Amino acid sequence: MKIYDRIYSSEAQKHLGYRDQRSFVRWCIQNNVGVLCDPGSNKRYVLRNEFEHAKNREAIRYLLTKYGKQEFHSILSSQMKLFSELKSATRHESSPITTYKPSAHHESEFLARLRKIKYKI
Repeated sequence: MKIYDRIYSSEAQKHLGYRDQRSFVRWCIQNNVGVLCDPGSNKRYVLRNEFEHAKNREAIRYLLTKYGKQEFHSILSSQMKLFSELKSATRHESSPITTYKPSAHHESEFLARLRKIKYKI
C-alpha cells in the first residue's frame, strides 16, 4: 500500500454506512480527512492511510488507554505479523472446494459448513 492510494467517495461511503455525499464530507471534515478532487473531474476521493487512521482512531485510543503505549505497540506488531502470514498463506492456497459439485443434499450441507469454518479463520 502506498501513501497516496485513493479511496473514491462512493467506496468510502459504503465503509462508513452513509448513503449521502454531504454526510460523508461532514464526517471527513470532523475527522480531519481531506476530500480531494482531480482537476477537471467531479469524482471525489480521500487518501487511504488518512481515511483508515481516522476510521480506527477510537479503537486505537481505547486500546492505548487499556494497555498503555508500550504494550499496545507489541500487540499491534504481533497482530500485523499474524495478518501478513494469513494473507500470504491464503494467496498461495488453491482450494478444491470451489471445483467440487455436491450431488446429494447432505453433501451440500457439509460443504456449506466447511465454507463457514474456512471464512471464520
